[in-house]
Amino acid sequence: MGIETANRPQNEQIVRPISPLVLQESTPQQPAMDGRVLRRLSELTTLSDTLSTEETYEEARISLSWESPTSDYTQFFNRFWREEGLSKEWHTLKSLGNKEAGFNMTTQMNLLRARTDQESLGIWAEQTERDMRGFCLEYLTKDINILPFNYTLEQRDDGTHTFIDHQYGDKDMLDTISEDERNGSVMDSTRRMRDFFLSHDGMAVMVSPPGESGLTTDKGEPIIYEDALIIVCKKEGDRIDGLTFQTDFSHRESREVIRRLSGIELADDAPLEEYNRALALLTSESQIKDFADVAAVLQDVRTEISGSPYIYGTNTWEKVWDDLGKRERLYEFGGKTRSIIDEFKQHVVHASLSEQEQKEAVAATVMRLAQLHLFGSDTDSTSSTSIEIFRRDIALLDSADIPLRFGSVMNTLVEIPGCAGGGKTAVSTLGGIALVTLGSDSKGSRTFPCPACGKINVRPWEGFVEKCQHCNSDEVSCETVGQSA
Repeated sequence: MGIETANRPQNEQIVRPISPLVLQESTPQQPAMDGRVLRRLSELTTLSDTLSTEETYEEARISLSWESPTSDYTQFFNRFWREEGLSKEWHTLKSLGNKEAGFNMTTQMNLLRARTDQESLGIWAEQTERDMRGFCLEYLTKDINILPFNYTLEQRDDGTHTFIDHQYGDKDMLDTISEDERNGSVMDSTRRMRDFFLSHDGMAVMVSPPGESGLTTDKGEPIIYEDALIIVCKKEGDRIDGLTFQTDFSHRESREVIRRLSGIELADDAPLEEYNRALALLTSESQIKDFADVAAVLQDVRTEISGSPYIYGTNTWEKVWDDLGKRERLYEFGGKTRSIIDEFKQHVVHASLSEQEQKEAVAATVMRLAQLHLFGSDTDSTSSTSIEIFRRDIALLDSADIPLRFGSVMNTLVEIPGCAGGGKTAVSTLGGIALVTLGSDSKGSRTFPCPACGKINVRPWEGFVEKCQHCNSDEVSCETVGQSA
């Protein structure tokens, strides 16, 4: 678009500004420009800036690979969070809809005792690595229902003995339990288990049924155990090997497991803490000698009471038997997972980061792991090839069938259904972390008594119940109890 030349002397020079700088340097001899020219120049300058930003963004995306350092990703997210469809506060691991991803940043940062002390940073990095591997195993892997852990017998400075988790920052097994959990019953049983193992080889089994936990989030929201966890420990010599079986067993099935393993018969209306206190302590003379023996009891109880061929949802017992043979190798994953986590550990220990930068490093690594496990392929060797989804044309960013941006990864992560569904958060427990659900959602409280039997029911996250989960009474229904809960 040129400047009007009507009635202009033929020998007068036409000035065509090509940049804001020309405008600033115009002289009195140059003709004044009308408002249309100024507006057009402004539009062209804005368009040029926009195209430049898009070009830089695409170049930055293409340059990232599985082997890129954590700092490259944190810088990328800080600069291009909007283009990636993330919240500006992406380091909180919340989606644009303010839903949480399940990896609790506050809990993780509270593990760090001294932000600048190398020894404390090293311990925290080891704990965070274990939690990240557990997050991949429990949250991102859909068909895993056994979670391994280990403790080693150690002597304290005062001469007493206890069991330490060397893979979790040398934490004492009692330090992973809160006194508030199930009115102290979990702590009581863990102490009894420790004392038993100080003088015996053998096995211990604790059944933790679904229901209220007695714990709350940082915001004071009640935490609910939606799954039944069967925690099994086997001690030989100075070592405890442990497994947590994650199941969707009912209270009735949980009571039958307790009866068969410990001989303790609980009443139908027994409070939840009584389940946790009904600890099975099995010496080496017991017929129950290994994890497979416990799994066989669980399978028999499930088959006889509910008739279901699955341990959880549609996860088969055949997969359980296969995973029992792998145990600790379940945490190993492939080369890409190892590479991402190892680089994170080096970064947070040696880079002299601020607290904000430490949070960003954790969040960036969690998002990278989610991208890898939900949409990528974790092979046994690392690859120097850039992530394929980063090489797609920028015009495909909003494609519905391919989640290209990390915002899409985050949105998928916070909506994972089933045992790692929406509304999940991580809490510390025996053997590491467990993913649990919050006691309230947008519909209100998720727990309420059945009008017929009086037992507590737990609504699915953002869902309803049609019948009592204990007596099958239809006095509990979506229309009556669900909407009022």
